[in-house]
Amino acid sequence: FLAKSVNIFGNLVSGVLVYLVALELSPSRKKSLVAAGAYLLNPAAIFDAAVWRETDPILIMFLLGAMLFLLRKRTGLVWVCLGLALLTKQTAIVPAGLIALVSIRYAGIPSNFRGLAIGLSVAYLTVLPYVFVGYSPFVMLSQTILRISHFAAGSNALPTSSPISADAFSFLPLLSPLNGLVGRERMWYPDVNLVPLIGLSYG
Repeated sequence: FLAKSVNIFGNLVSGVLVYLVALELSPSRKKSLVAAGAYLLNPAAIFDAAVWRETDPILIMFLLGAMLFLLRKRTGLVWVCLGLALLTKQTAIVPAGLIALVSIRYAGIPSNFRGLAIGLSVAYLTVLPYVFVGYSPFVMLSQTILRISHFAAGSNALPTSSPISADAFSFLPLLSPLNGLVGRERMWYPDVNLVPLIGLSYG
């Protein structure tokens, strides 16, 4: 339930961002509304958020934010969004890399260097709560290597059927210690289980 709620929120914010990005590219509010509606009513986006429970809606939200700030020449916020996208899901590395290259091309190296410093600072503050509860920042790299090895071997099998956070820094592992979990078990906990005290499932 929690994952679905966060994903649906991400889709709604992404719809607003699509509208704003389209408005930056075209002064037509009508066309911008059509673009936002096409995204929000996309069956794949709805299924991904409400049924499959992947973190892609949050990833897309940050990438769209980066695109919007790129168009508005807000380099610092571009890098903040790119950093948060990479922390959400490592599959962001290709689109984030492309956005970064475009930003460097149009805003220059000095401006992007300052933006990168801001982005890294926000990423550090984002990861800090996980470090306090026992995670190593290296877990993002180790999980990325693990997933690459799965794909290279032709298998995408996971240790559990539906882990709450197999390959990203979602907020759910911050709640799983309430179930008495420690270490990496907090990431691989099945999302069908309930969060203590509030009685809602992780998934």
